[in-house]
Amino acid sequence: MKKIYIHTGQHKTGTTSLQQMLFDNRLKLNEEENISFFTTDTKNRVIKNGNTCCWIKINKRNVENDASIVSPEVLAQNLAKLPNDVIMSAECFSWIFDKQELLRFKEELSKFFDEIIIIVYIRRQDKQIVSLYQQRSKKRRPPSNFFYGNEPTAIPMYNKNLDYYFDYNKRISNWGDVFGDDNIIIRVFDKKTLYKGDIVSDFCNLLNIKNITSSMKKNVSNGFEKTKVSHLMSSLGMRNDLRKIINQNLDNNGKLMPSKEEAKNFYLRYKESNKKLNERFKINKLEYIFDEDFSMYSDTSMDVWTEESANQAIIHILQSINDLQAIDYFKLGIKSLMKKV
Repeated sequence: MKKIYIHTGQHKTGTTSLQQMLFDNRLKLNEEENISFFTTDTKNRVIKNGNTCCWIKINKRNVENDASIVSPEVLAQNLAKLPNDVIMSAECFSWIFDKQELLRFKEELSKFFDEIIIIVYIRRQDKQIVSLYQQRSKKRRPPSNFFYGNEPTAIPMYNKNLDYYFDYNKRISNWGDVFGDDNIIIRVFDKKTLYKGDIVSDFCNLLNIKNITSSMKKNVSNGFEKTKVSHLMSSLGMRNDLRKIINQNLDNNGKLMPSKEEAKNFYLRYKESNKKLNERFKINKLEYIFDEDFSMYSDTSMDVWTEESANQAIIHILQSINDLQAIDYFKLGIKSLMKKV
């Protein structure tokens, strides 16, 4: 009887640390735990960080069908080639909102696996969007632009597209409808509830993996100035080479944070949906899954320029230009020209 564990993320729940641990210990997992970790891309090359998001294609404009699995039949075959039970981890599964896409994936997996287990970690919606939106400021990419925009704020202005991702009940219930509720494991990403307080220990405990050590690697957030300027550069569609030069001079202290009221309002939009998710999947004993402590936020928004902070950012941007040498201008010009050819 062959089993596969599909870890679907979600984003900003320690996925980077988990994937790196699984990759670093893949030989030990195979030899001592009878578990294989899937680490190859669509061209059969090894992915050294363990993130197999390359198997999920992200579209740019069709929200409901925003992501699709690249050649699900080929993916299933590649997964089946591995000995023992298998783990695949790709947080981009969180972008799949089309149930038909999941049905096609299950159909292919079922040809080779007797049991398919879906594992997902969820985070209270306000904390999730603050962290995820900050992360997306680092680089201009779909689907983040289409979902969130590039406003230089802690939380983007609400639009209905956000519901596809942040309505956990609707999104995760699609997986339950396809793979069966008993095969869905939902864990709350919170130090107070995770086994030993971190996702790596929690995941290993779920799968009864023993004697695995790892150093937790954090996907470090940008500071106040760097985040705001990065959002603005994304809104302009600025080239990555120019972004890199400017980013080197930006201050990275502080953090963009919404006000307590803004955070609560975003969370309240999905509170009843969380209740329905808990009623269906019996995640924990809290009625709405998450605690409702908002003390981490202040009464006022911490994402607005002051005269001093705006002037400092302008100086840092101008300094980036001032530091460029003639050869740098030449290189940037050549890169820009080559992209047009």
